[in-house]
Amino acid sequence: MIEILRILITILGSAMVQGPEQGVNMISFNGDADSPYFVGKTLPGGVDTQNYFKSAGEGQMPSGSLSARYILEGTDYTGEKCKIYIENNGKFGEPFTHPRITTDSKALASLNKDNLLGKLDNENGKLIIRIYEKLTEVPQCVRNAESCKKDEANCEKKEGRIEQFNYTAKMNGKKCKKRAQVYLPYGYDAKDKATKYNVLYLMHGGGDNTTSFLTPPKDWLPLKRVLDRLIAQGKMQPIIVVCPTFYQDDQNIGKNRMEDAIAQTRDFNKELRNYLIPTVEKAYNSYYTGKGKNAIEESRSHRAFGGFSMGALCTWYQLAYDVAAVSRFLPLSGDLWTYDAENNKLPADVSAKWLCLQLKESPYANDFQIFAYTGTEDIAGKPETELINALYNMNSPMFSPKNMQFGVKQGGQHFYGHINEYLYHALPLLWK
Repeated sequence: MIEILRILITILGSAMVQGPEQGVNMISFNGDADSPYFVGKTLPGGVDTQNYFKSAGEGQMPSGSLSARYILEGTDYTGEKCKIYIENNGKFGEPFTHPRITTDSKALASLNKDNLLGKLDNENGKLIIRIYEKLTEVPQCVRNAESCKKDEANCEKKEGRIEQFNYTAKMNGKKCKKRAQVYLPYGYDAKDKATKYNVLYLMHGGGDNTTSFLTPPKDWLPLKRVLDRLIAQGKMQPIIVVCPTFYQDDQNIGKNRMEDAIAQTRDFNKELRNYLIPTVEKAYNSYYTGKGKNAIEESRSHRAFGGFSMGALCTWYQLAYDVAAVSRFLPLSGDLWTYDAENNKLPADVSAKWLCLQLKESPYANDFQIFAYTGTEDIAGKPETELINALYNMNSPMFSPKNMQFGVKQGGQHFYGHINEYLYHALPLLWK
């Protein structure tokens, strides 16, 4: 789900009528909407009508329906004035309601459809209505080849391949041999120099390695299959995916202290720029030419960087320290870690300000895209949500719905099976 509206509600009053078997309670309210996509207020006349029947037993929740109707007036994220009519229907006891929206905003026109969910939260005594856009489920034919229909047989034959790529990098002043896994899409021909491919770098989580994304256990949703099917069905452009490691090599994983791993995620941007991009993108048919000192910047629009958990931390550091090398970022279930002089982790709002300061002087400060995802049951879910909200709440032109999307999976946990679901939704957005 992607949260699109957040409305702080104030109850104005109520009127009730009780019949022998059915009761009706009409609650009038107003509210203030303050979210990344829209800021405004409710117009007079907002009312929530609750139709309920007598409970089956003492103390049980009544059965019945809920239906709220109201109009918001304000400005969308492009600065245009607009109105949003909301009809929010539901039933007692269900976790979500089902809003329908009608708006005159061109920027929010995609909300005029029936794929929304609503939720009423009580946060510190404040009533907040949240409205989410629901993402489609990953089709079973992507999860399991056996569930594919006959008319999908051609897609099954269009498989990419995985290779190991070896290169040399300098770490802590010493040369070391490193490796990465590389996904090449179906139809990739090394001799076809005229066909160029965008490149996505995907970084694993703490304690994992270069094989974690592309060769996971069989019971997970396989990323290779996600890539194969999205490309075969024309839902995304064919791309090259490179899975390196921020560790010295695959054999030494687990021998590092957490402090070492944090430093390695923070400094990986140097390895990416100085060693990995120049070798891997010259070896394959990418947009990187290697000619001139600005070759990396000139090809940055064809390069993305993402990662899971500590790989997401690596992604935030990449944005902070070298946005000139990469134009698209996918932090998956991980936030940004910054520290004070005593090495205490700083809160999200401080990290958000630090990130803005890092980007402020860059010529690419307003030229990047972020596609962030996490889950409600993920250990990194709350920290990443706090960071995203802090970035939005800074009201900086560097972070807005124009360049930052945030999706949350209900029940999503901290493992690659769910991370690859997020990639199913994110990959087609990278290069539309």
